[in-house]
Amino acid sequence: MKSNAELAGSKPLSWPDLLGAPKSGQPSPCWLNMMPCPGWAMAAAISLGAALATGTKYKIEVGQPTFDPIKRNLPLEEAARVNMEALGIPLSKDDGRRGSSDIGNLSYYLPAIHPSLAIVDPEVPGHSQTFAEATMSPRGRETLLKAAKLLAMTGYDYLTSAELREKVRETFQKKE
Repeated sequence: MKSNAELAGSKPLSWPDLLGAPKSGQPSPCWLNMMPCPGWAMAAAISLGAALATGTKYKIEVGQPTFDPIKRNLPLEEAARVNMEALGIPLSKDDGRRGSSDIGNLSYYLPAIHPSLAIVDPEVPGHSQTFAEATMSPRGRETLLKAAKLLAMTGYDYLTSAELREKVRETFQKKE
């Protein structure tokens, strides 16, 4: 393996220097479906730096993301529901329009809830211009503040109630 000095010479290292500049008409190495750019390029650069510094090798494998279903915690959901009612947040059934989220994956490592508060009417598609504008609307701001209060109140309830903490813990540790 070449040393840092051999690789760098008198100039800073760059991706083309390290990976070999792409041949004419070829995409940059980052776009060869090895990793998405630019976020993964930073992770790869950090990994490369650590490998060069320690004289080791690294390998990044990117698989298809998975979104596990949420591991529900009914005592924590109930605490949030009580706070939603206190804040005047309407309760409604999940209409299936939420899209994908990794909160399900996280919920297998720690108790989690995923309340959803509307800033638009149901007929407005997510990721639309109308939805984007709604984030800056009075309704969007009011909903943001209610969501923050909901999370703070539910966190407070959890931290100040030994009974709630025990119920959440017991529910979380149950095998599904």
